[in-house]
Amino acid sequence: MLFARNMFTPWTRIRYDIVFPVLNYRMTELQSAIGLVQLKKLPKIVEQRRRLGTKLAKSISHLETVKPAKVLRGTKPSYWFSIIHVDTDSIRVSLDDFAEALRKEGIPVGARYTGAPMYEYEFLKDRKIYADSCPNAKKALGGVLTLSLHESCTEREVEDTVKALEKVEANYRRTP
Repeated sequence: MLFARNMFTPWTRIRYDIVFPVLNYRMTELQSAIGLVQLKKLPKIVEQRRRLGTKLAKSISHLETVKPAKVLRGTKPSYWFSIIHVDTDSIRVSLDDFAEALRKEGIPVGARYTGAPMYEYEFLKDRKIYADSCPNAKKALGGVLTLSLHESCTEREVEDTVKALEKVEANYRRTP
């Protein structure tokens, strides 16, 4: 667990900074009891998320500027979030504006999963341990959308998300 200052949801434009790493072992007995019951539901929850995430990925594969995250061979994603990559060089607006247009279409989406690579957070930056060591990670973070995809979502919500992505891409795609 990391202690964050000014932490907000991924749906805001405010960036937060991690001040120092801390452990979070403060679970109560009540939380543990609820957690044990919830663990029994986990296989069905993960299966539903996988089904919806796979449907979304296949349904947007035709888009030009928006692509689902790759699923590596031999892996099974849990789709805690559905990560969508946006080719920011191929759109006429910023990633934040692209995400805002999706929100106006009713899609709960965040621009970037995190504001910066971990080596830029305060607790590591001062140590100069990893300074600018991951330029590809930094570039990738600048083009990531996080879509809220959970086990309570319906097929219709996935279809609505696809339509919104198609509409926003069509409106903001650069034409050659």
